[in-house]
Amino acid sequence: MADHVADDVNEVTEQSADLKPNLATGPTMVDHSTGDTVDIRESKQPNQIEPELPSIPECPTVSNVSIASNESISVDEQFSDKLVCSKTTSTESFDPEVHCLVSKSLEQLQAMPLDPEFSIHIINLNSAEKLACSQNPKPDISDKLYEVLCDQSKCSTKVFVGKYKFRCHLSLLKAYSKYFFKCKETNIIRLPPEKITPTAFHSIYNWILNIKDGSKRNLVEIISGATFLEMDAVLEACWSMLNRSEITENVAFQLFCEASKFSLPDFESLMLSRISKFFLTLVASREFIEMNAAQICKLLNMHNVGVNSEIEIFMSALRWLSHEWPARQPHLVEIMECVRFGLLPPLFLRYLQNAQDTRVMHHISNSPEVQDMINNAFIYASTEMYCTDYTRRCEFLLPNFEVPVQRRWIFDKDCAYHHDFSCPQRQFFTYNQFLQYLLKLQATGPEYWQKLPIVKDMQKPIACCSSD
Repeated sequence: MADHVADDVNEVTEQSADLKPNLATGPTMVDHSTGDTVDIRESKQPNQIEPELPSIPECPTVSNVSIASNESISVDEQFSDKLVCSKTTSTESFDPEVHCLVSKSLEQLQAMPLDPEFSIHIINLNSAEKLACSQNPKPDISDKLYEVLCDQSKCSTKVFVGKYKFRCHLSLLKAYSKYFFKCKETNIIRLPPEKITPTAFHSIYNWILNIKDGSKRNLVEIISGATFLEMDAVLEACWSMLNRSEITENVAFQLFCEASKFSLPDFESLMLSRISKFFLTLVASREFIEMNAAQICKLLNMHNVGVNSEIEIFMSALRWLSHEWPARQPHLVEIMECVRFGLLPPLFLRYLQNAQDTRVMHHISNSPEVQDMINNAFIYASTEMYCTDYTRRCEFLLPNFEVPVQRRWIFDKDCAYHHDFSCPQRQFFTYNQFLQYLLKLQATGPEYWQKLPIVKDMQKPIACCSSD
């Protein structure tokens, strides 16, 4: 097939060469009869019609030819070398109107860009009010937080109190406790059981979570734990409970005994300061003689203990010393210093200077320290009786002597040795009489003390033996 195409091309080329005019000599024509080339201008006769030349096919233009591939382009180039196209034909193939339209279209695309402000958001969703209107009511965040805090599976810290383990939120403990606030971020914290008990920590953590504990917890343990953990809010709640009317004098002593297991000196003093009319009932109890020397000293030094005379304070000290004598003999001077000898009647002071028929009283009367206390009390009693300004006189005679503070005086009409303050019978009674009254208090029961009246006006006369 390629041979046939080459023959066709050669034939067209030969025909084109025959028809190609000779531009140097003018138009010519081949005479087939002779085979010569004849100039048409020379052979033209007058009024002779020029023969028509066969039409030459136009050379295809670029605009009318569709170029499909590189191969088609090479074929066109081959034909362009073979075919002679006039300049007029190439010029006629260029369409200026089409070129102008194409140029304008390109300019319009470049001159009219898209609107950058065009948006498909029709509703403005930036308004919080519109969002609030479209939302469903949500649960209170405090309820959700409370659920998380009460869920032990979500706790990150383990607190050990002895062998007991508690799962807690450390951040929650830090919010209420200065002790935990100082702790570093850790997963395990160990607390000393001698400072805080497991039951106290459980109650404190339930208090933080506002969980009501149905069981009765030891208030003293909670106070001890809150003191160690430096939880002021828990301590304030405990103090408010202690101010209730149900915290009576006997309950205060029970709290004092429980506080002795912990290092709470301020709390112990506070509880002892509430003991007044209950004092003599306490002296008659087993708990009194089981107290240690430090506790006895705290109790006997209280201003508000209820007695009818300072002699009852001396007898109470004698009862404690006599319980485990001579084991308690080393505490003799310490205990006797709690007795306010300046408030003892002069007759009783003279009795203490005499010989005694019991072991304990013999050691008391023969103690040099106790004898100095008795002598100073005599000087104070004398200045009080015979000097108008006995305070200044006493300071001059006894520079180191402290004027004794009055106790809280009570009166029990059923007591044989309780008298009016001006009654001469009030000057003395024996240790056996004191024990007899304690036996009576034991027989009447632990609530008898509530019936005892407190003497507020010492100048007001009291009906006793002197009024008969």
